[in-house]
Amino acid sequence: MTRLVLLVAAMATLAACGGDTATSPSPIESKTMTEQSFSGTLDPHGQRFYSFTATEGTSLIVLLGSLSTGSAPATSVRIGLGVGTPAGTGCAVRESVVTAAALTAQLRTSVAKGIHCVTVYDTGTLTESVSFALRFSYY
Repeated sequence: MTRLVLLVAAMATLAACGGDTATSPSPIESKTMTEQSFSGTLDPHGQRFYSFTATEGTSLIVLLGSLSTGSAPATSVRIGLGVGTPAGTGCAVRESVVTAAALTAQLRTSVAKGIHCVTVYDTGTLTESVSFALRFSYY
């Protein structure tokens, strides 16, 4: 008998909920992260840059992953790492840091829709060429 009472009570509760109509979830817009790599050789007193196009205003993360001279890591070498807009044969830097290579982002900033550049440059301390590899990502 107790089971019958519980069953009737449960059915009554479910019937009271029957008037609600199910709604579809709202779509969530997801953005795809773009990740690019840039590597090369930086000479004393030199600058290298790579241009990219942001299709909308977005966050930008830049990571200088490695620096080396010959076949040895250059762990004590620090160079300039910057973000800006292309200007002639260079990059007009608007934000920069002086940094050594690391496996964490050294530069985080925002960029507007348009053409931008990521650059590496000698701050006046290089005595020989260094190889570099960097990665940057944005939405």
